[in-house]
Amino acid sequence: RKQTDDVIQYVGIAYDEPKRYERLNHETHIAPLYDLKITEKEAMEICRKYDLVSPIYETSFRGGCWFCPKQSIKQLRWLYKEHRDMWNTLKSMEKDSHNTFRPNQTLSQLEERFEKECKGVQVLKNGKTITQGSLF
Repeated sequence: RKQTDDVIQYVGIAYDEPKRYERLNHETHIAPLYDLKITEKEAMEICRKYDLVSPIYETSFRGGCWFCPKQSIKQLRWLYKEHRDMWNTLKSMEKDSHNTFRPNQTLSQLEERFEKECKGVQVLKNGKTITQGSLF
């Protein structure tokens, strides 16, 4: 998708990530954490205070927000399995959006995939399936 001049993206680059900040296109991106001199640790404390920390951090050092569309399938599978309330919140958010949660893939489609995996059916990228033991 082509980015237009009137789009500004806010990114979560912290003050203690100067190399990432240097690579940023400052005409199209803003890093408020960096600009406010907030470190990763301080950002995490703020997120904890307002209950914004993804449960992904229980099993992963870097996970981002629980509602991030860029998280891996593995992380989404874990969120679906372990935090159904958050999963359902994501689904309700998707209903209000003009986009699917992931490019060309809805949360309902992911849910179908995860249910198949629970039954020992692996879903490949091309849509084909392989029957095997339970994946989770």
